[in-house]
Amino acid sequence: MDKLGLRHDCLRHRSGDRVLNPGWIPAILLLLFSCSTTTPGDGGDVPSGIQPWGTEDADDGTGSRPPEIDADSPDPDVRVQPKDIAPPPPSCFEKSEGPAILPVFSKSCQDKSLCPCNPTDIGQRVAYEIGKASETLDICVMELQDFTVSDAVIAAKKKGVAVRLILDNGYSDPAQEKAVQYLKNAGVEYRDDVTDAALMHSKFTLIDDDLLLVSSANYSSFDSESNANNMLVIRSAPLVKVFRSRFDSMWDKKLFHKAGDGTIHTATVDGADVEVIFGPDWAMVERLETAIAGAKHTIHFSIFAFTLEEVKDAILDRCGKVEIRGVYDGEQGTDANSVAESGWCSQAKVYPSNVQSAWGFSKLHHKVLIIDPGTSGAWVIAGSANWSYSAATKNDEIMIATNHPDIVAAFETEFQARFQEAR
Repeated sequence: MDKLGLRHDCLRHRSGDRVLNPGWIPAILLLLFSCSTTTPGDGGDVPSGIQPWGTEDADDGTGSRPPEIDADSPDPDVRVQPKDIAPPPPSCFEKSEGPAILPVFSKSCQDKSLCPCNPTDIGQRVAYEIGKASETLDICVMELQDFTVSDAVIAAKKKGVAVRLILDNGYSDPAQEKAVQYLKNAGVEYRDDVTDAALMHSKFTLIDDDLLLVSSANYSSFDSESNANNMLVIRSAPLVKVFRSRFDSMWDKKLFHKAGDGTIHTATVDGADVEVIFGPDWAMVERLETAIAGAKHTIHFSIFAFTLEEVKDAILDRCGKVEIRGVYDGEQGTDANSVAESGWCSQAKVYPSNVQSAWGFSKLHHKVLIIDPGTSGAWVIAGSANWSYSAATKNDEIMIATNHPDIVAAFETEFQARFQEAR
């Protein structure tokens, strides 16, 4: 299956800098023109080269796999061999150790005391955390195209860590995904969801028995550096146990895309509440609606795909009662199924994103709701789940919420940065 983005065998750049120089654009366009031929053996109906940017969650009602804008990494490196060890972490990562729950953002965060290492290359942070593994490493992510991460996984396996990897079946073919090819050659065992009908859209990593990473980001250079994304690094044995049960159900029983039963898993981390809902599950929608209905002062949101009319109606019900501000991905907002672009009340200030990047184009890839920041009733809801029918009814997803005051404050300062650049 071909992917949106650049065909791996047509356009490549070195992962050492992982940034496309704008000066290369004319040459790249010429190269893409020469690469945009029909792929041999595909029946003549799947062109290679740049594919049109579709939507990750088209919600087209057809039951077939929607186009996926999450195939966002024209970054496979040409290397004879992957590196044997993970790259050294930025010194800031070591200095930021300590909190049981830590926010990570790929873009600027206005308060460095809340997010000291941001903006952060999320792939580097994932690799740094993987380097701590001593016994087990379980990764469940839609796509893995970042060589910083794959190198760290290979290094973990070489030191004796038991490694398991779950991918979406659209991103698991080693003939197309070079990072997957390197992992396969290194003996890393991986599995996928074996279906085109829905996405394995979860994004989490389990390290030993007490370390959890949950993100909006795929493990790709675009999501790590170019797109606006977030990740939570959580030290919690109870939460790892919950997530490992989910992982095992996929790995051992091949239970993908199974509708949830409304369960909200809870834990206490650093004295704060943490809630987790695994999708597909309409309980994710109900959690958003409950949070919105309970807002006393403020509703802020930063969202990639927004097609759920129920969530928009819940926000509109609060017009004139609380402050409503939002940012949505500009390209997703123009999709026919999106409810983000228009129809807001006059009191709501909702804008298309204007995320800046040296890559030349970027996405607002957050899936974040912030309620009453700066108050005792503050909450933030994040994770992999877009506000879409696909997320609620078809895709494997994660929604994670916490009332930890520092985490809410960090997400709020990240929101303000995105909101100010969007205005």
